[in-house]
Amino acid sequence: MKDKRIGFIGQGWVGKHYADDFENRGYKVIRYSQEEPHINNDNKIRECDIVFAYLEASNPVIINIALELGFAKGLGKVTILVNEWTEENISKGMLETLKPNGNWFKPRYLEMLIDWCDFVVTDFKDGIELLKKFV
Repeated sequence: MKDKRIGFIGQGWVGKHYADDFENRGYKVIRYSQEEPHINNDNKIRECDIVFAYLEASNPVIINIALELGFAKGLGKVTILVNEWTEENISKGMLETLKPNGNWFKPRYLEMLIDWCDFVVTDFKDGIELLKKFV
């Protein structure tokens, strides 16, 4: 099943290394990021079978991930979200440290994102294990 193409949204330290790991094991990987060299890969979502996103508790830009996963879902792709934005993290004050202008985090974006995704987990390892079941 290594013919499945996996889209990894986010190329921070964690996302990059897991995308590298799957690529090194022979999987076809497409990377998405708001930085070069992956910034123009949004249309390549069409080529993916599965789209995986890691929404770290330290990432206030939920709208980007929501748009990319929403697009993938609209195209009929399997979508997996690792969501660290739990009530526990929000209650610990993480949200307040991430919105200096008050506009970065919108709860409705998170709610839509959770509703759209085929699979939502709160632990990264669980997300990777789920991904392995599809590839």
